[in-house]
Amino acid sequence: LRQEMETPVSAGDLAEAGSQEPRVPMNTQQPPPVDSKILQTLRDLMGDSFAELIHSFLDGVPPHLARLHDAARENDAKAMLSEAHALKGSSANLGVMVLSQLARDLEMHCRNGTLQDPHWYVENITLEYERARGALLQALL
Repeated sequence: LRQEMETPVSAGDLAEAGSQEPRVPMNTQQPPPVDSKILQTLRDLMGDSFAELIHSFLDGVPPHLARLHDAARENDAKAMLSEAHALKGSSANLGVMVLSQLARDLEMHCRNGTLQDPHWYVENITLEYERARGALLQALL
């Protein structure tokens, strides 16, 4: 990660950290929550179904987040891995890349048995979903 704890963490920092878990809050100056190029490609390909795709994602994520919260509270790495895997794929498909990266890192730690602070991931995945939700709703206007 970074040398100083007050330096914000980005998705790139998480990838560079390898097996280390971050211990700092999410960066408020991180990349946009949604990759605009991916979103535009989807809009072009989906046409009138684009809004349905966005709403399906927005409706589908909260149950995963609830199960992720429960799994973290119960320290259930297998359930966290399953939810992180689902979030990783669905968010990447829509260009919600920071959320996808966080979910990928959580999945990796669960799979490798190196997860030390599941609540950090749950909190930041939830916050990143809210950021992405706002951007996706804005894209529908």
